Amino acid sequence: MQKLNCLYCSYANGVLAYAIEFASRTEQYWCPIQHQSDPPSPHKRYRLFIAYGDRHDWRARWDGLRRQLRSERGEERDQPE
Repeated sequence: MQKLNCLYCSYANGVLAYAIEFASRTEQYWCPIQHQSDPPSPHKRYRLFIAYGDRHDWRARWDGLRRQLRSERGEERDQPE
């Protein structure tokens, strides 16, 4: 029974980690803006996001954050938006 509990816990933690990574990449691609007040436990990509209310940084960094995701996936070439 103990092994079954460990197997389930390992599986559940893996699924949750996958969901967090999926959501953080989606957020980085579509809306990489930090919240007005910091969330209690931000994901690892959150620190890369653009400060809330900073329009100039938004324009300068938004494409770069998308390119970073593409390079992580191995998609080096530019793609139409």
